[in-house]
Amino acid sequence: MRLYEFEGKQLFQESGIPIPDGKMAANVDEAVKIAEELGYPVVLKSQALTGGRGKEGGIQFAKDVTECRETALRLFRMKIKGYPVEKLLVEKKLNIQQEFYLGVTIDRVNYQWTVIGSASGGMDIEEVAAQEPEKIIRINVDPSDTLRGYQGIELANRMGLRGDAMKAVAKIAGQLFKVFRKWDCKMVEINPLVIFDDGNVLAADARFSVDDDAVFRHPEFAARGIEKRHEEGEMTPRERQAREWGIPYLDLDG
Repeated sequence: MRLYEFEGKQLFQESGIPIPDGKMAANVDEAVKIAEELGYPVVLKSQALTGGRGKEGGIQFAKDVTECRETALRLFRMKIKGYPVEKLLVEKKLNIQQEFYLGVTIDRVNYQWTVIGSASGGMDIEEVAAQEPEKIIRINVDPSDTLRGYQGIELANRMGLRGDAMKAVAKIAGQLFKVFRKWDCKMVEINPLVIFDDGNVLAADARFSVDDDAVFRHPEFAARGIEKRHEEGEMTPRERQAREWGIPYLDLDG
């Protein structure tokens, strides 16, 4: 089960991982109101449960109220890989200096958890792994263990970081690992993890995939209004029709 970016960022923030200032908007007026509260310029990010929204034009900037309203209207009217945009995350635009990647996933071959880091943030990590595998740093962790402090430092160091930035990224790697375990994730990513000249670090994006078989252990999801979703993050045509009719319905495999 995948989470929207704004849902993932809420979990990040609760675990001590810093995120940009922002709020979720369900319509154009809400988007404009949030932008006014944050102050311009802002970024409007379509909330989609599929990848590639940036390439589809689903992330746009606005420098004033007129541009914000026009952009929000355009985003709400668009579809990303065939699926309508129903939510926007409005955030203060960041003055990004450097972009990195952090993620945790499952190594199903070696039955281990793998913490992944790269200095090539903001890019499709699968493309980086295929074209420049030397830029992907991996730290394997036994399922009975946790990510140790020295392992986080090693990861950040091998990503090319030094000083306070290295310590900050190592700390976030440890927090991300705890998030991964706490919510029974199959994968959790920050891409990009942005670093500023003053050493501050923020998770500019959040990507979550929770083990479907473990969702029942987390009633907190339902309490947050997070509904059961298919792994690919998409509703079937019958589920969409049922939703339009206000009927609770979930297609089951088999």
